[in-house]
Amino acid sequence: MIDTEELLRLSGSNSYRIGTLTKSAGCIHPLSYCRSMAKKISSMGGKIHGNTRVTSVVPEGNKWRVNFHDGSVLSDWVLFCTNGYTDNVLAGLNKTFIPLVSLQAATKPLSNEQYKKILPEGHTIADTRRVIYYSRRDNRNRILLGSLGRTPECSLASDKRRLITAFKTVYPSISENDIEYFWGGRVAFTPDLLPHLHEPAPGILAGLGFNGRGVAMGSTMGRVMAQRVLGKASKDLDIPTTDLPRYRFSDAKSLAIGLVIPYLETRDRWDIKISGVA
Repeated sequence: MIDTEELLRLSGSNSYRIGTLTKSAGCIHPLSYCRSMAKKISSMGGKIHGNTRVTSVVPEGNKWRVNFHDGSVLSDWVLFCTNGYTDNVLAGLNKTFIPLVSLQAATKPLSNEQYKKILPEGHTIADTRRVIYYSRRDNRNRILLGSLGRTPECSLASDKRRLITAFKTVYPSISENDIEYFWGGRVAFTPDLLPHLHEPAPGILAGLGFNGRGVAMGSTMGRVMAQRVLGKASKDLDIPTTDLPRYRFSDAKSLAIGLVIPYLETRDRWDIKISGVA
């Protein structure tokens, strides 16, 4: 546990009074990580086909026929690794989680004087708000900060305003004019906040529900799915396989997703009012 003085020194933010320092944690550049994995796959003879939407997956003998708009593939195994971007190709899978949106913004390159005061030792931070704020640095004098929002493209003015407010809250020294980029993406939240590996039929695997921790959990899930494909018994996996759950988030509940963020923000404001801690 670290408190005010040390927390201020390590974070560069005076918005927090107490924190937990996790020395085993770290951060990576997600796109660079993805590109490196793609290079490794290609070097081992694997083929990657982007922008190839699957239209259906149907049984054919003891295999599966994966159909696209202009062709198909026959395979022993089909893995669904779509997380927050899951559609209904595997019936019911897209109703086993709540699709929320994670937003991020990045500053323009800051002056050395301003940059060295924020996360000076390269830590990342994440707080305990329900509508979380999280932040890190890059290697080009930029500060990145994220939260939850409404549109995966961060196209709403309210989404941009939420990130601007987050910067003002955590790093008051960064002005709105310092912020250069806005973007976002979909994340899959499960009712128990745990990832799930489903095996609804022999040869079908679906790993999803990373609850905003997809870089680390997606990598772990990929390893576990590979072990299953290579013959490891479900009960011996670190994440045992299950059938699709009986619960389903109905279309009516999906319509209510737009109310989730305002509701959680209201609870966060109430907590701050009660505790006096931002």
